[in-house]
Amino acid sequence: MINKPHSRFEHVYVVLRIDQTSVEGPVEDCISAVSVFRDQAKANAEVDRLNDVEVDRLNDVANVKSSRYIVIISRLKGEPALAADRDR
Repeated sequence: MINKPHSRFEHVYVVLRIDQTSVEGPVEDCISAVSVFRDQAKANAEVDRLNDVEVDRLNDVANVKSSRYIVIISRLKGEPALAADRDR
């Protein structure tokens, strides 16, 4: 993953859910944005937590939809963030 910020835009880290059971149909039906973080470590921790919950859920119930979570980096465009917001 890229860690170096773009010179004009703030980076954000997007947690995506990928539904792995749906192999037919458009790809946009299989991918959902779950949350957005300004801090990469917090995004990674959320992905780890969600993937652990998913594994536990799959172990408890048969024939459930299988999903996995990943982090992607994106650029936040628009108004610059307040310094206080960046520290969250």
